[in-house]
Amino acid sequence: MKKILAIAEQLPDTPSLALDKALQFAERGNAEVHILSLVYDETFDHPELITPEEAEALQQKLMGQAQTRLEKLIAGKKNVTGEVNWGKNLADAVEYSCEKEPRDLIIKTGHRSESLLHRPSDFHLLNLPSTPVMIVSAESWRSKPVVLTTIDFSSDDADQMALNDKVLTHAKECAELLDADLHCCYVVTYSAALADLDMINKDEIFRRFKEKQLGKLEEFVGSYGIPPENLHVKAGKIEKVVPSIANRLKAELVVLGTHRRKGLARMVLGNSSEKILKILRTDILAIKPD
Repeated sequence: MKKILAIAEQLPDTPSLALDKALQFAERGNAEVHILSLVYDETFDHPELITPEEAEALQQKLMGQAQTRLEKLIAGKKNVTGEVNWGKNLADAVEYSCEKEPRDLIIKTGHRSESLLHRPSDFHLLNLPSTPVMIVSAESWRSKPVVLTTIDFSSDDADQMALNDKVLTHAKECAELLDADLHCCYVVTYSAALADLDMINKDEIFRRFKEKQLGKLEEFVGSYGIPPENLHVKAGKIEKVVPSIANRLKAELVVLGTHRRKGLARMVLGNSSEKILKILRTDILAIKPD
């Protein structure tokens, strides 16, 4: 992770959590950090309330104030640059910035609330192509943090295994940069509806997985430096099991893969990564497939 994009939606006078953590990665990994700040005022959504001259003057004033705060923020910091853009669509601004200069990681402070037809910028960023996105919680990392990653080992599909490799590679890199303990969890999923009807036996499904697949899973994650005692396997719903394990381990960072969907079906259904994001109170690093 040599090139990091840190999102500052409203530039503070002192670094935010997202900027703090971006600077930590930069310091420990000798990376470059570029700060992107987006400036906008809702007055511009109502052109009938403001003349073109007033609008231009207001935009210049707001941009100037943000630029001054940015320059103060990055003064004296090595390998830290920044830019101030005008607009209210953060995802578009981030995508455009990454097209101009590809990034290895995007870091942003998280916003947890959402409604069915209003998706916060956290979720929009998860849909951007390829670049990993770290959503930062309101907590600071401990001196010896725990990094938890979760993978999908339900099949040997080439695309899925490639995503597993990418997730574990990023998790290992984060753990090394943070001098953290690295753990992995795998959730054996089953149909809760069929289990409630006694049409399947959850314990039997879990027993079969341990008998046929656990050894392969231990060998796979072991190749990334994760010992068997740091592998956590449990049956259930991924959006419940992962936060539960993260809470038990007191993990600061959860690294997982995410799949992109399109259209209204995606807006309504989301995916496991987004369900987990709404529950977790840790930092979360979402890795996209190539």
